[in-house]
Amino acid sequence: MKQLSLIILILISGNFLVNTSSAKPKNPNLAIRQAMDELSEQLVQDDASVGLIPLTSNQASLNVACDILTRMLAARLVVHAGDDFIGIDEIDWRNFPTDNGLLSIPRAKKYGKILRCEQLLTGRIVRKHSHLPAHGTLFLWDTPTGYLKHAAELEFTLSSSFTFSAEETIRADDNPYHLKWKGLSDTNLAVLALDVADVNGDGYNELILAEAKQITTLRWNGAGFDTRTNLVDIQYQEDESPITDRERRTMLSADQDQNDRDELYVGSPPDTTWQVEWMEDSRALVSKHSPMLVAHGADFFLAAKVAANSSNYTADSTVFLVRNMKGAQGTQPSALRVNYHSVAPRILNANAADRSGEIVLIDSDGNLRAYYIDTRVARLLWKTPPLFGEGVAVGDLDGDAAFEIATSVNSPAEVGSGEPQDQFVILKSRQGLYTIAWKSPLIDGKIVDLKIDDADNDDRNEVILCLRNRNGSQIRLYAATDYLD
Repeated sequence: MKQLSLIILILISGNFLVNTSSAKPKNPNLAIRQAMDELSEQLVQDDASVGLIPLTSNQASLNVACDILTRMLAARLVVHAGDDFIGIDEIDWRNFPTDNGLLSIPRAKKYGKILRCEQLLTGRIVRKHSHLPAHGTLFLWDTPTGYLKHAAELEFTLSSSFTFSAEETIRADDNPYHLKWKGLSDTNLAVLALDVADVNGDGYNELILAEAKQITTLRWNGAGFDTRTNLVDIQYQEDESPITDRERRTMLSADQDQNDRDELYVGSPPDTTWQVEWMEDSRALVSKHSPMLVAHGADFFLAAKVAANSSNYTADSTVFLVRNMKGAQGTQPSALRVNYHSVAPRILNANAADRSGEIVLIDSDGNLRAYYIDTRVARLLWKTPPLFGEGVAVGDLDGDAAFEIATSVNSPAEVGSGEPQDQFVILKSRQGLYTIAWKSPLIDGKIVDLKIDDADNDDRNEVILCLRNRNGSQIRLYAATDYLD
């Protein structure tokens, strides 16, 4: 079988820009697909690799469009390349400039030798007026000769707001993920945050639900979650202040004192953390700390303060905090300087020595971002357009040792009765390129929190979703259909 190698020269990954107004000829997705159909006839299939340099524009207002369309093109090239995909994430594409998408013969030859590719794709985007369609040209170069082999034209409309397109998701009949369980709608709980942890050290996870002033623990009994555990409900906030419209909680867990029992850290804006730890006799110790903990990795936390009358963490308040069984041992400012409202509680690749790791968050504008952070720098790894809503989590859902990202889509709808509806998506990395693996159907209710963990103790992670609707709170579990044992 003839296959095509692919080298992707981009640092920002993901397939996010799609206009769902209708399947018109000026839809960006359709334009890219038609261009790829045209280019595929010209691409050499005899094990020849192809490099992609990000699209460019001499109009600053089109820079974001260039980034997004590059990701769309890259995603289609990944599919075109099949299993022979070659991802090179360390290459800085700024070292491969073009003249608005064009290359001289010597430069095309040089880039081909450096990148070891026989074919190279470049491109440009232009737009004469903001109310007119944008035009683009993709250039396919034969690098051994330096000659331009083919040029494909694009025409499309740029939308001011982007949502996911059904044609970019996995088809519904493929069912990569499915609803595994739902319930709790009759418990009259007003859940604001959830987590999964082994809080009593028996080797089995509990599902922990936080209301404004109380924590409830549940245990999977084989058919559903049972409130009859040996762990009493905890009243962690004892003041009599009323619950407000802006009431919010966050929750994460960690076994910081290494006694095989996870401690809970419930964040209460603007800058309070309630630490809850169950003892061997099932009693619970509750203590109050500051600041508000939002993420954990190795022996350190990421902490922040929520802005007054807001749901956003303020950029200048984000700090590193080291906490162990003796309490806080030190606080150090973080270089992260972005206002954000949701952060994945798990810090990936955490290193205790230099407080480094990777975090995924949703900023105050709804952009999904990934950062490398340490005590000196916060380097943006990739960023999406403003598509996302409340909650974000990372974890391995299908057993392939790669992390998926789950987050809600910022596109709520209303049904006839006025009940809000929400959706969430699962993003999966394929050779370093995050693309949409699945988008849930519309769900009755508002998503208030989600996590990725093993809530039912079957040694397989699920997306645990908390909804609020007219009946109160509901918990749902979503799992991968094909799990790699």
